[in-house]
Amino acid sequence: MNVDLLSVDGDVAGEWNVSLGDWDPSLETGMEAADWQHQAIFGQIRILLDRSRADRVKETLIFMAAYVVEHFGMEERLHREADFPGVDEHWDAHNQYIAIFKELKQEYGASGNNIEILMKLVKFLLDWWKEHIRGWDQQFSEYFHRLQPPA
Repeated sequence: MNVDLLSVDGDVAGEWNVSLGDWDPSLETGMEAADWQHQAIFGQIRILLDRSRADRVKETLIFMAAYVVEHFGMEERLHREADFPGVDEHWDAHNQYIAIFKELKQEYGASGNNIEILMKLVKFLLDWWKEHIRGWDQQFSEYFHRLQPPA
């Protein structure tokens, strides 16, 4: 399903495809719980991309705010247990995400649900999650799997 949205700067960007929020198998870390949670996050992003589900935006943003706390908590427990050397920087990335997401979520709510602000938020979510998973999460996964003896 294609969704007509404006670009963040207000120029018509053509159609923005809901499939932009599709889970990309190249994002898999090989850590089943993390991959499942990442897929759930992308499912929520798809809701935000789908204008036919505009009535679900508020509840989706509330869910994402709560769910990310659960997800980051799970990751951070694994980092501690594995004595991951990049733990401080990885957690800093989590904290930066939380701060930016909170700010954009508030901006969207204060804007009267302005579609351009929602697009800015969705762009942040897509970019951040893809970059974070391909960077920090896959780096941790490689470290974690080196610690685990093959079955």
